[in-house]
Formats: sequence, C-alpha cells, structure tokens
Amino acid sequence: MQGKKYVEIIGQDKEKTIIYCDGTSDNITPADYSYNGKGNTAINELEQSFRHVFYLKNDCIVKNLTIKAEDCKYCVHMDNKNCGYVLFENCIFDSINCNHPVGIGVFGGQNLNILNCVFRSNFITTGLIIHNWNNQTKSTSVRIIDSFFDNCGFINVDELGSDQTDVWQLLNCYSNIGGFLTFMVDNDGNGNTYYINPTTQTKETNPQNVPYSIKLNCLGSNVISCRSAKFNYNNEDVIARPNFAKYLITDHYIKVPNNNYQIGSVVNYS
Repeated sequence: MQGKKYVEIIGQDKEKTIIYCDGTSDNITPADYSYNGKGNTAINELEQSFRHVFYLKNDCIVKNLTIKAEDCKYCVHMDNKNCGYVLFENCIFDSINCNHPVGIGVFGGQNLNILNCVFRSNFITTGLIIHNWNNQTKSTSVRIIDSFFDNCGFINVDELGSDQTDVWQLLNCYSNIGGFLTFMVDNDGNGNTYYINPTTQTKETNPQNVPYSIKLNCLGSNVISCRSAKFNYNNEDVIARPNFAKYLITDHYIKVPNNNYQIGSVVNYS
C-alpha cells in the first residue's frame, strides 16, 4: 500500500482487522509493483528491503488496523519526499523477523504522526528507526505519542547531517522491556557519511563532523538506557554521536555515561 491524499483507511477493530505481508510467500507481485523491475516476481525472491505492508509514496491516514509483516524489512516504511502528512492512529505494527516494526526516512517539511499505537517485535530491537535526509534546511515534525512498545525499545535516531534543528517527540510511551535509544550516523558502503561537507563539497568521512540536528523529547516515556553506536566500515572504532545526551529532553535519567561505548553496549542512567 502506498497511500493517497484524501483517502483514509479505517478498520473496524485493530485486533481483528489485519493487513498482512508474508515475505516467505511465493505469490507473484503485480506487474506495476512499486519497485522498478520487481513486478511479476515471487515475493520470497525479492530482497528483504523491498518487502513491506505499507511503502508510503503519498499522504496517508490509517486507523484501527493491525499491520503485520513477516520476513520483511518493516511493517511500514515511510521514506518518500511526496508524503506531506501521515497519521497512524490506534494501530498495531506486528513484525516477525523484520528489521524494525517501522522505518522512517524523513524529508524537510513532512509531518509524521503515530498516536496510541503498539509496536511489536519477536526479537529485541527498537520499535522505530528514524533518519533525516542529508543537507536539509527545512524542518520536520515527527510525533510518537501514547504508544506501547512490546518486546522492543524505542527509537534508533540516525542522523544523516542536516542544517535544520528539529525536536522529535516520543511522549508518554512505554516499553515492557525498558525503553532504550540508539544514536548513530548513517554511512555508505565506502565508509563515508551522506553529509556533504560545505567546505570540501564531498561526503564527510568523520561522523563526528556531521552536525547534530535532532533533539528528542522523551518526556513521560520510560527511557532507561541510551547508547551511541559505532561507525561502521572504515571507521569502525569511531563513536558517531559522543555528545548525544545533550540532545535529549527526558525526566528519567541524569547519570553521565561511564563506559567505553563498545558495539552493542548500553549506557545506563538512573
């Protein structure tokens, strides 16, 4: 599903109205499948990154549904500049063997909202991965409010390097395993960031030179730990976001990190 302006998708009951994508299925995709060159192909022959229930290409309002994906990348993938306004309300994102229940690549000017929803995973990950796009100058709005994270942490905040300053909202959310956050900088296969350094006009190689542009407001959410992910490929020993704690608004911790940020390590606060 791709979304369409002025069309709302409303289910009768979020527990009983289910839209499902089985990534292990040998059903054939339609000729006009949204990814170029992937029509008339068995679903289980597609790369996992091409499999979702929703891949949004336009505005979208969805309410009262379970959106279930098995062996896909995400239940819902929002990563298209043509989306202006998105709302998922009273929905369940039920992911089985997926990277995350929801994946977002946010473009300047977008207004993305997830209200009173459930993020569900069969293995421990974050409920969402959210990145901005590189060298943006226009602000964005991302709100996740009054939502429950079942067997998953909260958000992987992935900054690609932009000049806008945004405050994203994670308000009054609860994780039954304790809400954790990850902060990172994305990089390509050559180990470079996506941020174009304005002086060199080339991709920045040091992730610590990528400007901070996202502040995360977590008031009312049970954040218990944070971590700064290492930078992969050529700079695997470099910590991408050493000052991430300065860009958090939270009422759950004040303790200064006291470890050496190994891959997968958790910085605990109290």
